[in-house]
Amino acid sequence: MDESMEAGVHTIGRDHVVYTMDRAHAPALRVLPGDLVLADCHDCFGGLIQTAQDDPADLDHALLNPATGPIYVEGAEAGDVLAVDLLHIEIGAKGSAPLYPGEFGFLKDDPIGAFTKIAPVENGVIRYRDDVRIPVKPMLGTLGVAPAGEPVSNLYMGDHGANMDHKDVCVGNTVYLPVFVPGALLALGDAHAIIGDGETAAAGLEVESLVTLRVRLLKGQPLPRPMIESPSEIMTCGWGMTMEAATSCAMRDMVDFLERKLAMPRAEAYNLAGLVGDARPGNAVCAPGAMRFSMPKAILVNGISIP
Repeated sequence: MDESMEAGVHTIGRDHVVYTMDRAHAPALRVLPGDLVLADCHDCFGGLIQTAQDDPADLDHALLNPATGPIYVEGAEAGDVLAVDLLHIEIGAKGSAPLYPGEFGFLKDDPIGAFTKIAPVENGVIRYRDDVRIPVKPMLGTLGVAPAGEPVSNLYMGDHGANMDHKDVCVGNTVYLPVFVPGALLALGDAHAIIGDGETAAAGLEVESLVTLRVRLLKGQPLPRPMIESPSEIMTCGWGMTMEAATSCAMRDMVDFLERKLAMPRAEAYNLAGLVGDARPGNAVCAPGAMRFSMPKAILVNGISIP
């Protein structure tokens, strides 16, 4: 890994990982706003699930979800926003998708036994079975910054982002993260070749990845929690100990955003969100859980900017 301040392009290897988002972590890489970063990332198991016989219950949960980083962005300070443009996600040649009977998943209490799917990825297609082929849609399950307070395990999300498992954290989109500490201390990983909304069986197809991103810094434009922008939508990202609380959090952030950006009465902003907005789950099988609230950009005649 090149840890120097080379202008423009930097690389960071998977030998630099953290298992918590923590302001006390020493930076593994320093970059300037506008720089490109190529980050080599483990899968969420650190490569320890390789066969159908490997059981995630045997793993040390404290060592799950290794995130490559942290990356210190020069000039970032509390009250700023870090804009992360996701430019490319190259994934490994195979992935794993285990079940967690009795622990995670909406059917965890049903009489369904342990199972681990190992599936190859070839030419942009997951060969799930000979009779089931799935086009890849790579995304990052974990992308976040250090919180201002106590460390948070990478298994969880919060105002700082991290393990949200929103499938819109993907190539072509921008994730906006509030900055809480000097340098932001960005970390990322936990890629999936495919994942459904809600991560309902507790896993996507977990894969290694090489991620190309650009980091931009928006000074003095605070956000309470992450937002995502795609070519067609804007999304607020909420979380809570129940999915109702997480949905309320995400929708409230959207109503706040519309009220502020469109100079719209709050009741009207709430009404508009209810008419055309969608509530979509990210990591919905843990507590806290993650939701995002999306709005179409096409309805906004004069456009809109984030944050």
